[in-house]
Amino acid sequence: MQYFNTLPLITQSDFNGNLITVNNILTRAYLIPSLQKNVMLFYTYMINDGDTPENIAYRYYNDMYRYWIILYSNGIMDPQAEWPLGSAQFQIYMNDKYGSVSANANTTVIAYTMSTIHHYEQTISTEDSSSLQKQVITIQIDQPTYNTLVSSTTSATLPSGVVVTKSIDKNAVSIYDYEQKQNEAKRNIQLMRDIYASSVEKQLQTVMSS
Repeated sequence: MQYFNTLPLITQSDFNGNLITVNNILTRAYLIPSLQKNVMLFYTYMINDGDTPENIAYRYYNDMYRYWIILYSNGIMDPQAEWPLGSAQFQIYMNDKYGSVSANANTTVIAYTMSTIHHYEQTISTEDSSSLQKQVITIQIDQPTYNTLVSSTTSATLPSGVVVTKSIDKNAVSIYDYEQKQNEAKRNIQLMRDIYASSVEKQLQTVMSS
């Protein structure tokens, strides 16, 4: 099923003032967000270099035009901006974004972005000996706070006998690391199980025609 064929029709005037019938591309339908957490409906997929919504749809749903299921399932409205870049594309992106700045600094883009700080972070990690679960909180801090912050690890024993360990660390995040982390964060998506693809298509057609 081709997604845009399901969109309702509207009448508009063209540049010459003639009335024409077109699909209303502003019409939207959304999956219920809570469904994404249902392991019976979705499973996590990591996007690899070279993956596109179309070729993933072809491999998993046997139909490249079901790419819209992948985008809708993950709330992706702009694949150009919200899909992770491959290694070669990432370098082009970095060159385009920071090339003029690094040229002014008389250095390569890679060297410039790796040596220039984007922001500073403080990480607080807490772990207890009972559950062995670790909680990590990361916040941005300013440079003076970073300069005076001392990394440390402390432990305290509660009346119950549980030992709670708290660690404080700091990190200077370069432009390159920041951009790479932003890109890598887009790799994990939710794929709808193929047995539900036909049902979702029918539901979309029903919603769009109502």
